[in-house]
Amino acid sequence: SKVVIAAALDDNRPILTGILFESIDKDLVMVGVDGFRLSKKIMTFPKKLPEFKHVIPAKALTELLHVIDSTDSKEMVKIFILSDKNQVVFSYRDIEVSSRILEGEFPDYRSILPTSHTISFSMNKDQLNAKIKIVSVFAKNVIGNKTVFELKSDESMLYLSSSAPELGENSSKLEVTECVGGDLKTAYNARYLQSMLTVMMSDEILFETNGPTLPAVFKDPKDKDFLHIVMPMKL
Repeated sequence: SKVVIAAALDDNRPILTGILFESIDKDLVMVGVDGFRLSKKIMTFPKKLPEFKHVIPAKALTELLHVIDSTDSKEMVKIFILSDKNQVVFSYRDIEVSSRILEGEFPDYRSILPTSHTISFSMNKDQLNAKIKIVSVFAKNVIGNKTVFELKSDESMLYLSSSAPELGENSSKLEVTECVGGDLKTAYNARYLQSMLTVMMSDEILFETNGPTLPAVFKDPKDKDFLHIVMPMKL
């Protein structure tokens, strides 16, 4: 659920409509990327996994999520990779979901992941969600759902705004904490931010970036093995 939100919805690049499943020692690394955002989640297992690297359609994984009882922590999902048939089968209770494996080269997501940051701060998830909902009323009338994202570090305040010629302008603000690195003014797709917030577990969200034209990294303090990256928009 944390990575399918970043998969592409159109078929211009079919490989981007899938989620990368890659085994690295004991880790299952899952990555979704659509060219504008990236989601990465790592699950660690007790034993070393067999080697594999496949891209599974996000639509099939979404169907799987519909049949899994997320409140049942004891029931296991079994995954069968049939490489010779280019197919994967998920087995859960008495249900099986099968899918083809996508062919093609998945983007080198590692080159997108920032290794450092110069600006960072924390913000309350519910407050951010409420502010984005207000601003998105205007943002949905703008190409790309553009929302201006302005940090004023001396005020410890984040300002969100969007304007549409036929509607006017909307602006709101929320308090931030642990502010490091000075001011920032950039813009993001409001819809991308909203979908990211739906999979965050913590009350607080950590934001990191190296500047207004570089990727923004959103982290969940309760899930160290998950990160979400959103590319900025031109102001």
